[in-house]
Amino acid sequence: MKETINKIEEKFFKHVAVDEQDLDIIKARGEANMQERAETPSKEQSQELPEGNYSFKASSGESFPFKLEAGGIMEGETVNGQINGNRVLFRVGDKDYEGKFINPTTVEASWKDGSGASGNANLTLVP
Repeated sequence: MKETINKIEEKFFKHVAVDEQDLDIIKARGEANMQERAETPSKEQSQELPEGNYSFKASSGESFPFKLEAGGIMEGETVNGQINGNRVLFRVGDKDYEGKFINPTTVEASWKDGSGASGNANLTLVP
């Protein structure tokens, strides 16, 4: 398997590199990027919530109560959506929210409404 991967990499690098020096630069850049990713902690955090009643409180002061059901389904009077790992997708009225947990209780999200307006919001999960 490792030999097959090495052949694929070699073929790829020969296709994108102009000469041996270019090949070395491309490989070094890729290795540096991989090392930086390994050393840089991600802001995203996976979230496994038990079923129950919750609310997201937006930085604007709005509150979105919902019941979390099996499979991460969010169901509320005005809230419909899903929590899947660290990803959160839900709709409130005509506003769609999409974001990711950055810690156990905070979601960084973007939103877009029916008129095309959009923005960002920090949402706090309240049990």
